[in-house]
Amino acid sequence: MRVTALTRNAAKSAGLRAAGIATVVADLADPEWHARLPGGAEFALNLREFGGGGLPGYERSYLQGMASILEWRVPAAERGRSFITSSTSVYPQGGGVCVE
Repeated sequence: MRVTALTRNAAKSAGLRAAGIATVVADLADPEWHARLPGGAEFALNLREFGGGGLPGYERSYLQGMASILEWRVPAAERGRSFITSSTSVYPQGGGVCVE
């Protein structure tokens, strides 16, 4: 399976590349990354974290980010593919505690 990761964090990108994972450094909500990410994906796994900035930041991370993925990934020929989005920020645990 070929995996490409999109991250806002250049240091995290470098670590992923060192582990053999292709990366794109970009803001998920900004569609400029669409042209830089290889096409042909069967699945998009959307696991992002809140970028800060109150409600506008939350909307950018979660709503606009998912809208950007759908714009990139769901032309008529691609409908029916799987998208997974998740967040653990709704739980009160912190400090690396496992959320089950």
